[in-house]
Amino acid sequence: MPPALGQFATAMAVKVTAPVAGGSPQQSAPTVPVTRRIRRVQGGRAARCPNPGAPAQLLGGLPGPAPQARSSGAFVRRVARDSRSAISGPPSSCPGGPRPAASVPAHHARPIRRSGRRVQVGRGSAKLGPMADPQRSHKSHGSHSSHGSRGPRTESARTYQGVPAAPLRRGALPKVAEIVDGEAEETVLVCHDTPDLRLLAHGRTLSGPDPDWRLTLPDGTERHAPPGAAVPVELADQLRAYAGGRTPRPVLRLRIRRSRTLLRDRAGRTLAELDRTETLAQPLSANPGPGRLAGWTGTEVRLVHGRPRLLAVLDAQLRAQGLASAPGGTPTDLLARAGVRRTGAGPARKPAAGTAGAALAGYLRTQCAELLALDAAVRRDEPDAVHRMRVCCRRLRSALTAGQKLLRGSRAGRTADELRWLGQVLGLARDAEATGERLAEACAQLPSAAAPQQLAAELAARFRRRYAAAYRQVREVLDSERYFQLLDAVRWIADRPPLRRRARHGRGELERLLRREQRRVDRRMRLALARPVGPGRDEALHAARKAAKRARYTAELAGPIPAARLARRMRALQEALGGYQDAVLAEQLLPELAAEAHAEGENTFGYGVLHAAQRPAAAAALAAAGPAWRRARKRRLTRLR
Repeated sequence: MPPALGQFATAMAVKVTAPVAGGSPQQSAPTVPVTRRIRRVQGGRAARCPNPGAPAQLLGGLPGPAPQARSSGAFVRRVARDSRSAISGPPSSCPGGPRPAASVPAHHARPIRRSGRRVQVGRGSAKLGPMADPQRSHKSHGSHSSHGSRGPRTESARTYQGVPAAPLRRGALPKVAEIVDGEAEETVLVCHDTPDLRLLAHGRTLSGPDPDWRLTLPDGTERHAPPGAAVPVELADQLRAYAGGRTPRPVLRLRIRRSRTLLRDRAGRTLAELDRTETLAQPLSANPGPGRLAGWTGTEVRLVHGRPRLLAVLDAQLRAQGLASAPGGTPTDLLARAGVRRTGAGPARKPAAGTAGAALAGYLRTQCAELLALDAAVRRDEPDAVHRMRVCCRRLRSALTAGQKLLRGSRAGRTADELRWLGQVLGLARDAEATGERLAEACAQLPSAAAPQQLAAELAARFRRRYAAAYRQVREVLDSERYFQLLDAVRWIADRPPLRRRARHGRGELERLLRREQRRVDRRMRLALARPVGPGRDEALHAARKAAKRARYTAELAGPIPAARLARRMRALQEALGGYQDAVLAEQLLPELAAEAHAEGENTFGYGVLHAAQRPAAAAALAAAGPAWRRARKRRLTRLR
């Protein structure tokens, strides 16, 4: 079961637990399966157990039981004995079927030697418990081990593809005195998306309006809104960028049937839960036609108060019936089987690791995801959202312009020009916000004769009005077709960058890129400082500041560790020159503000005092820029060793 569709089936479904006689209902908590490679040492060699598969069945109704897998009593006993070496998976929200299996790192395939309460894997060791992939920092889902709350966490849940065809054998289950089958619950969900499934491709699912509108994010977070005929504004704003400005329509109906079985001991305490899920997906179109139904099944076993040995025996019984981990796939694989296909989308292009092209592509993908996420924050006018989106546009444009020698064609250049346009629109609102805050803070240094508190309040009110006017323009741009075309262009170039042959080179190409940006900053600083004091010099210093900013973002592109010193020193130079630019702009703006205040009958003495303070502030910032420039121009900062 694909992750995005699994999250949809979980988050959108009415989470009703099957009622069981004599017991209280319990909430389902699925987990993500990982590929299990259970090994044992035989004569110094590690033997891998078979992993029978049970592919999803495409039916006109709910899928039937999975086929019986070849098994043997020896294999079942070996799985039960060695299952403590299995690798646990993180929590999941996928009742519509298991998620794709994750690969097991190579170092987990070495023979395992147990010594007391510790497990030794190769030369390393870890406490007895879930041997998680070191690249996955999640915690094991479920309760602590049977050794008590002070013991390490152990695996407490497993998920499978398919449903068991035969009842569980109670006599082989340790401590289980009763198996109670609950009633089945059926839920029908309607998934809303664009015709080409843009939301699902980004891991976001929307369902409604019955019982309510629900938006599920890639991390499983749910956003709810009351039912209604149209998608609520608060949810629609979060999806505008991902949907490309299109209105989501009903595209898929999911019929999900769930049943739960409780395994209890003699005292009536629940030891484990077994959930079966059968899902049927049907595209919503005028002529669905025959054979356009996709069905899949899933089973999850979860420990409640039972010991890990019970989970191991259950695993053996289920695998003996042909259940296995879910196969991998993209989020739209099952929908494609049902006849719903994405249009105009291809697989992402992944350059070879360690190359300049890989560094550029990774940076573009990260910033593209950030830009899409910030769209909703700007629409809600969250604090600092406009500034963050403007910085994201600058980072993307810097990557495209600095890396132009790595890219073919003119599409990257046109995209960079459009990013400049968007940054300028955002800059109107951001400049009003930042300048107002800076001048209001500077009022605290004024003498009492200038009425600093009253002046700060007046300035704050004036810049709030300026920000409101600029923000209205931002909202108009965010709803324009030009903006959505820009987002499509950024997504395309991030997924499939047109790399040249030189992008296949590694560290040497990145070092040349950094050195070129460093020389560009040095050249602009020399030209600016050689100019006489005046507007020409101010413009040249502003150009040097923009060059330092681009060099800083290029250093971020090269990698967080080797180029971190260059990024820090370019940032120090950028901030010093930014202080100079802010003082120059305030000096030019204050006479205009004073004229407006005088026309409204306000006291303008404080405006004059603030105006006089800007030139010394500019001189102090320029004095700090000199040492920052000398520290940032050192050639060794561009060496990635």
